[in-house]
Formats: sequence, C-alpha cells, structure tokens
Amino acid sequence: MTITPRPPRADLIRHCDPEPAEGKAIFVIAMTIALFLLFIPPAFAQSTEAWYAFTLDKNLDPDSPANIGRHVLNAPAGIHGYVEVNGADFQFDNGSPARFWGTNLCRSGAFPPEEEAKFAADRIAFFGFNAVRFSDIDSAFAPDGLLEDSAPGYTDPQLKNTQLISREQLDRMDRLIYLLKRRGIYTAFNLLTNRRFTVADGVVQAGLLGPGAKPACLFDPHLIKLQQIYAKQLLTHYNPYTESRYSEEPAVAFVEIVNDCSLIRAWQQGRLNEPDNLWEKAYLPEFYLKQLDDRWNRWLEKKYPTPAEAIAIWGLDGLEPVERAIVQQDHLWVVEKHADARCRFNSAAGAAILHADLVTGKAEHLQYRRNRIPTVAGQNYLLEFTGSADRTLNIQAVIQQATFPLTHLGLDQSCELDRAWRIYQIPFTATDDCLNAKLTFYFGAQKAMVRIKDVRLSKVTTLPILMKEAQRTRFDFKRPKYAWLYFYPELMQKDIREFYLELERAYFTEMERFLRVEAGVQVPVTGISGYPLPENLRTQEDLDYVDAQAFWDYPQFPDKAWDRSDFRIHNESIFGKEGEAEETGLLAGLIEKEVRDKPFTVSEWNHCYPNTFSWETPVLLAHTARERGWDAVFQYNFANSADSYEYASAVNDYFEIAANPQQLLLCSLGSLVYLGKEELKKTVSETGIGLSNSSAAIIYGAPALNPSPKRRTLFHTRSQGVGALIAPDGVPLDEAQELILYAVGPLQARGSKRRSDKHFLWGDGTPMLCGMDLQLFIHDRYSLQVYALDEKGEPHEEPSLASGRVRHDLNLSGTQSPWYLLKFE
Repeated sequence: MTITPRPPRADLIRHCDPEPAEGKAIFVIAMTIALFLLFIPPAFAQSTEAWYAFTLDKNLDPDSPANIGRHVLNAPAGIHGYVEVNGADFQFDNGSPARFWGTNLCRSGAFPPEEEAKFAADRIAFFGFNAVRFSDIDSAFAPDGLLEDSAPGYTDPQLKNTQLISREQLDRMDRLIYLLKRRGIYTAFNLLTNRRFTVADGVVQAGLLGPGAKPACLFDPHLIKLQQIYAKQLLTHYNPYTESRYSEEPAVAFVEIVNDCSLIRAWQQGRLNEPDNLWEKAYLPEFYLKQLDDRWNRWLEKKYPTPAEAIAIWGLDGLEPVERAIVQQDHLWVVEKHADARCRFNSAAGAAILHADLVTGKAEHLQYRRNRIPTVAGQNYLLEFTGSADRTLNIQAVIQQATFPLTHLGLDQSCELDRAWRIYQIPFTATDDCLNAKLTFYFGAQKAMVRIKDVRLSKVTTLPILMKEAQRTRFDFKRPKYAWLYFYPELMQKDIREFYLELERAYFTEMERFLRVEAGVQVPVTGISGYPLPENLRTQEDLDYVDAQAFWDYPQFPDKAWDRSDFRIHNESIFGKEGEAEETGLLAGLIEKEVRDKPFTVSEWNHCYPNTFSWETPVLLAHTARERGWDAVFQYNFANSADSYEYASAVNDYFEIAANPQQLLLCSLGSLVYLGKEELKKTVSETGIGLSNSSAAIIYGAPALNPSPKRRTLFHTRSQGVGALIAPDGVPLDEAQELILYAVGPLQARGSKRRSDKHFLWGDGTPMLCGMDLQLFIHDRYSLQVYALDEKGEPHEEPSLASGRVRHDLNLSGTQSPWYLLKFE
C-alpha cells in the first residue's frame, strides 16, 4: 500500500517496563477464554450511554492480568529455528507450527530512539503481537527513512543517490529488532515499497517515475540492479545487538520482494501503453514505454519467423470493419440530479450545455444520460463524442444498468476536458447482457460549465489501429491495450498475456535467486505483497508463499491527495446494510484471495478510522484466519512516524493504532483467538454470529448460550461493541477465582466530527470510547467484586461493582472503562 507523507503525529505512548531475562522462554499458557462479540448490525441503534475519555498510560503494568503477551509470546523469537515451508503451512525447523499475528512499523516509526524503542517493544508485546513487519522504510532519507542523504547540500532530491543506508538509522532499527526478539516477537521485511529513485542513481527520467518506480521496477535492468544493491546491504547487515546478520537471523520470519506491484495489474489498469488520444495521459515515461515495446517485438521475433506469419496466425489479415450506430444524441438525453446537486441545462448549436452550479463532490450526483440502451455481453462498442468545458476538469463516461443495482457494464472512462473542443473515441466491450442500460456522463465533481455534442454509440467489429497492425512489415507491433483487449483476435490476446507473465516471472526468478545466493536468505520469500491475482500466482509459482492485503473504508481523496480535511468514507458495517452474518466486506475479500497449496499471509489489513464500525473486524478476522489456516496476519499499522513515540494520547490517523485503545484491546483478543491452543467454533443464526468452544461463548446482540455449566453465565446487550471474559491464568472458567471482562465500544477522537459530506474535523485526538449497555449474569456460590482496570491495566483500589452470593447481576451501563477484573471470594 502507498502512504503519502503527512504532518507529524501528535501523541503516542511510551512504555518502560523492566526487561525480561535474556534467553528466558515464555511458553504459551493454555487459557480458557469466553469471548462474546457483540456484533450489532447497523439496524440496531447505538446505545445512548455517555462517551468517556480513555488514554492508555505510557507505562502499562507488565503484571496486569490483561497483559496478553504473557500468554502467547514464546521468547526469544527464533528459539525454534528458522521459519520454513511445510506444504501449505509455515513451521519452524524443529517441526513446531509457526503462526504470526502481527502489526506494521513504517517510515520513521521503524527507527525510534532508545527509550521509545523500549516503549514500542513493550506495548507491541503487551497486546499480544508476535511479529512486526518493517515496511515503507525505503521511502525517504534519514531521519524519515533508512536511506543516507549522500548530498545534504543539495535541495533537489534528484541530485541525491539512494544507494547508501544510514548507519544511525540502522542502529536504531537494530536495537528495536533486538528488543522485539527478546520479547518473542519476529520480524518480516518488505524490500521495495516507495523508494524514490533519482537521476543520481543513473535512472532515466527518474523524476517522472512514481514511488517505487512501479511498475518499471519489474522489468528495467538498472532499476532491478539498484533493488539488489539495497537488498544485499540490508539483509547481510550484521546486527551487533542480536549478533547475527539479518539473512542468518532465525527471528526474521520471511521476506517480501515488492509491495503492491504487478505488471499484469498495471496492464489491466491501463498504465503500460502510450496514449492513443490527445486527452489521455501516459503513466510511464517514454523511455520505459519504448523499452516495453522493444521487448514485446523481440519476444514476437522469437515466436514467429516473420511479421506476415504473425499477422496470419493471429488472423489480423481477415478483419473487416463493420460499424452500426445504436445511439445518437437526441431528445431522450436528460440531466439526472442526486442529493443537493444542482444544474442548469440548455442547448445551442446541437450541444448540451450543462452548468454545474451546486456540487456535492461526487461526480455521479450530476449526470447527463440516456436510458433504454441494450447491451450484449462480449459485444464491442465505440463511444464517440465531442466535448469541452470552461476550465480543465475530468468527467466520467459510463455505461451501467439503468436500474438497481446499477452495475457497470464495461465502460468507465475518465476524460479530461478543457476549453478546446476535442473529439473523444472510447472503445469498450460490454461485460453483461442488459435490456435497459444507460449511457451517462458524470460531471458533478466540481462547479463548471460542460459542453457535450455529437454523441454516438456504435457496435463495431474492429478498430482502425488493428487495421494498421495488419499492415506491418517489420516487428514493430504496438502492444495491445487491456481496455481494448477483446477487439484483438484470441491468439493475439493470449500472446500479450504470456508476454507480461514471462516478463514478471523473470523478475521474481532473478530476485529470488539473488536473495538466496548473494544475500544468503534462509527463510521463506514471496514476490508481491498485496494481491494475488490468478496471473500473479503463475509468475510466483516458484516462490514460497502468497500474500494479500485488505482494507475496509480506505479513505478516498477526490481533490487533493491525503488532504486530511477533505476525504470520503462510506462509513458502513462490514456486514452490509442488512446486517448479514456471513463473511462480507474485508473478510470476504481475503477469502476470495486465499490459496490452499501454499502458506497464505495478510501483510496489511485495517478497518480504517474514522469508520464508526471499526470494532467489528479484529476478533472476527482473527477467527477467520485461524479457522481457514492462514499463516500470518499483520495489522497496518502500529506507528507511521517517530513522532508517534513521543506522545501517548492522540487518535488522528486513518491507520495507526499505537494510541488507539479500542484497536489495541481488540487486537489483543484477536491474538488469543489466533495464537491460542483452543479453536473456537463459529455458528451463524438469524440473530447473528456465535463463536464457542468448551469454555467460550459469543453472542450477537442477544443473551448468549451458557459458557460455563457451573456458573451459568449469560450476557446481554443492545450496544455496539465487543466483549470478552477470560480466565487469565489458564484455569477453567468455572474454577477461576479471577476473570478479565472486556467491554469495548465504538471510538472517536474528542471533538471530531464530519461537518459535511466533504469536510472532517479531527478534534484534539483524545480517544473517546462509548460506554456499553452490557449486562452480565453469573450464578455462583461465591461473592463477586468487579474492579475497573485503569489506563495502566491495574485494578482500582475500590470495586466498581459488588454483588452478594449466589446471584450476580452486573450492569456496566454508566461505568467508564473497557476492561475489568472480576474476583470471586
């Protein structure tokens, strides 16, 4: 995932607990857990209980019964030997299973000073993470990244090479990794994330390449060489604290070659071809486009004796252009308005003149469209129109179902308009049959006057560009564009796919060989961290495992990238508007990507803030991952900045959780679910989701089944939130004299609010949790006292609630803590 630099974080938490004895193993304790996830669908109204401030202390009590790390971490990391692949699973080389419930450290967050490194290691351990993925550490010069500024006197970054690693930054990371190792926490490295290659590196047109030089990084020989130089420096580096090189360190679990990058994906996104129209933009500089053109034609030369034979085998020489118009601009074209958007419409000289006077920021809220258009799946079409505007702006040409669910049918093209009249020609292939489709232009993104005329939609058999290809006498063919793929003969479609697959496979083969032979890597290696398209599985078939990523309600920025006051979220539950109990949203997306014949990992996941339903995901994701046999799951992220370690109170980031008590507590429960010895069984009913085993019960907004036969325990709530009842010392729930109760509701920063659909106020960052209307009934022969745990995880001196013998009816309504200690006396 690509993260743009943002203003420094305000607050995060520092923790200074005593060091564990070196070499001391902390074995996993068998724990009896009763978990109840209170997954209330959006149809349930949120409890009216008061919100309360809850900021975790910098110095969490290491002896707290809520210190989950004591029960799941096995220190030091690497005690069982290297991680290796055993069929579809990870294992350590002593044969014991290897699973990782982790988080990410990114950018300068990976290089804290000494005291803050101890805080980070302690906090990550306390909440039960047993792995940390170091990502995006290559994106900047020190102190924000790992790279050494070789020319500090220059202000132009293009005059600085990126081939040196900062010794000071390495020392900080070395110390942190050592502290993590001592606590039983493993490390994973992502090698290429957002490195900004420069002219000083000898990179052609470097200033025009984006972060990571993607996707040119996958095929340009010089860019590949630069990646190898960096990888060898990092992985063969000797850590004086652990007294080992990273390539020989068993506490390094695995290595990823490149984050979120694929030639196949880039081709599908239209990023690998030269523009065919004046209004299109090139995503890659000319040098790299020509390099791909040359490689394509050299690939064809090896396969076909002559251009004529290629043309004949493809069937290009038999193409006959046929065009039949099915829609032209007429009186059936109308303006469609949504929400508060407003538009004046008039016509002149055959042109529709659209004055967008009031816009919502969503382009689809103003549309110029025509319905009653039939589409046929697999049929090729050509949309032509002439357009201009009173300023430079983008409109969207779309064909979609005219009625719900408004599914797009093969055309979704952004077109840049300006003051000059331009002719736009957009070929596309319909993806489905539809008797009532609508052809529409979205123009409601910003105030402007848009002019459209000469609209024509035609069925076509071929394109002029293909007729030109049929006339080639040399191997100088143009590479087929993905958007026009089905205009090409089938054999030509197959060839262009194979070309990109072979090119991508060659990159991973070369990089994996280099990591093994030149850098000495001992642990599993994957190619792409991010998304396993079926084609990518072929290009990475010789690598060790497959990775995916998933985010729920990732912020969208319609006007300016990473504008913190102007972004869009849908703010919906992962269960959908009707509260479906089956896996949906983020979970369904990951299930679709999983593989069964190799280890499967999730290097980044997040239910992003400020989505109101962020409490839904961590524990259920942990259960899904455990049940389906996923080998590693990494929350994104713990800290994205070194500034995060100086403070401890602000929730003011979409992804960071170091100061987010809701996500930390829920991730600690996720750790127990994912790393614990006992699995939980999932049941789905009309009322919601249940997770249970011999000592656990999970409810969904209704009284639970009895989790303990002797104590006859029942939970009840109508609040949104997540709860857990834990016997922390591993004794059976019925026999435990102490239990930990969690009641974690929705979270928001104090003073935060959305002023409109467009603008968001972050507030002062103080974490505010919503109190839960939660009742707990326990029938027991002992008296019961309930102590709220404070911000350090320590029980208050006086009980919050007390109950007599036999019958204990506890109502947490009005209490202001997300965790409690229950004592039976």
